[in-house]
Amino acid sequence: MNENPCSKQGPSLGNQRELTKRVQFGITDCFTMSDAELFRHLMDHLFSFYYRKIGQIPECDHRPFVEKGAITQSLFEMFAKAMFALCDTLALAWGHLGEEELVKVLSTPENYVSSVMKICIIEECLTPIYYEKLVHVCCVVTALGVYIYNTTPKKFYKLTPRILTVFFENKLIHGFKKRGGWNRLEKYLASQDYLQFSGDWTDYMGPDNKSKKRIPKRVHDKLFELFITRMERISSKKCLKEWEEQLVKDLTRQVVSTLDASLLAELKVSPTDEKGSTSILDEESKSVSELGAVGGRSREHSVTSERNETSGGKGKTDDIEAILSDIKNMFSELVSVTVSPSSDETAKRLASNLDPFFERLKSNLERVVSILNLL
Repeated sequence: MNENPCSKQGPSLGNQRELTKRVQFGITDCFTMSDAELFRHLMDHLFSFYYRKIGQIPECDHRPFVEKGAITQSLFEMFAKAMFALCDTLALAWGHLGEEELVKVLSTPENYVSSVMKICIIEECLTPIYYEKLVHVCCVVTALGVYIYNTTPKKFYKLTPRILTVFFENKLIHGFKKRGGWNRLEKYLASQDYLQFSGDWTDYMGPDNKSKKRIPKRVHDKLFELFITRMERISSKKCLKEWEEQLVKDLTRQVVSTLDASLLAELKVSPTDEKGSTSILDEESKSVSELGAVGGRSREHSVTSERNETSGGKGKTDDIEAILSDIKNMFSELVSVTVSPSSDETAKRLASNLDPFFERLKSNLERVVSILNLL
């Protein structure tokens, strides 16, 4: 006679209740811990993938991405694509703030972390949409780390995941949970105009040529609008009051406490000319405005040059033309279209207010063009 499956007895009612409590506790614990854990997982995989894609840090090891919970392949790729699209725009807008900070940024890892944390706090305050806060902060920190690596022997890019993890867990995580977390972030990124270009985003990298794909004009316009808006907000200097000294110290201490002796020794290497480039400290504190194409371009576009001391006699018109050419050159790497007249007028207005900033941009552009002509 076959046994009736329905006659099997399950756990007692008391045991069922206990099991339910354990499951509920486990789910709750997983929920409260998962955002921080998932962010660390994203950091562990994002930069090896991103650096390999942009080809600017060849020594970075590549590790295959593994999905974990809400960090899906789709979200991972969209996040990297967003960094590619936004890194140059945000880093260029932060240029003249970097001029003030980079004087001391290379002296110690602590100074670097402290300076970057200030930028993170201000960028977070300037970004109204919550999911953009996370993306924008990641872009600015990533671009700065790559820039310093390409201009000095300093490997501060290795601190980028640690800086972002501490900032996320202290400043962003609670609001991130309340607004739907990773699933909402993925939906938000999928709806953004600046990601609406097809194919592998590496197809849009490198100097202009017939084989390089062109990003749609609406993407270019969105990025240019972000650049103008952020430039105006930063140049007003009001945003510089957004960070609190004690908060910066606390966040810096948390990052530095995670560094082991070997990494500290590696980061404190003397900025001698190991790469054939000159230290920022010896070049009158060049600013992040000379990033050129950090974040998603070929390495040649990130080489900095000495300030052209003899170029100041050409007059203000040349300075304006240089910055317009610089802006158009940067964005032509994303889309080969002409900036609209209204955009030109806005750029001219900015040029008249930020002459020192644009003078450095001009010098950098001339160096980039000379390098490209030799290829």
